[in-house]
Amino acid sequence: MTQILDIPTWIQILSALLVPLIAFVTTTIIILQYKLAKQRWRLDLYDKRYAAYWTTIEYLSNIVTKKQLTYEEFKALRTKFLRNSKDKEFLFGEDVQQFLHLLYERSSDLGIILYALNYDEKNENNVNEKKKLVSWFSEQLEVPSVLFRNYLMVERSWMREQFKKIMALIKRITTAI
Repeated sequence: MTQILDIPTWIQILSALLVPLIAFVTTTIIILQYKLAKQRWRLDLYDKRYAAYWTTIEYLSNIVTKKQLTYEEFKALRTKFLRNSKDKEFLFGEDVQQFLHLLYERSSDLGIILYALNYDEKNENNVNEKKKLVSWFSEQLEVPSVLFRNYLMVERSWMREQFKKIMALIKRITTAI
């Protein structure tokens, strides 16, 4: 009976180290999950910001390139633009918000002019005002690239570095087990 209770010392030491080892592995997995969630959040934010950027570029280029833009076409373009950039307060800083707000205002002006031209295509004031507004939109084509750049920068070196660290940590854990 005394032989069964006599556990070798090395087994007792391994048993004592098993709990801290499990705690270490669990903590490591939690940290990795946190880092992964943070990266996923960044990627989701990037996707939403890029959609707003692309919609803005598409909206501006459609206004500038369509020579005979009708009010109905404009209304569809503007609706799509408003829908895809509606979360600007949550995704961007004040600079992009102000620019998008300015686009909304100028879009309203263009909408009014296009609506009026539906009924009176020969009105010289409306035709000239439309030309001025389209010219203004044309000048704005380069602005989104500059304004959105800070919000769409992907730090590849940082991401590559984080990936290497995570992979090295996983390798150490798997070799320790």
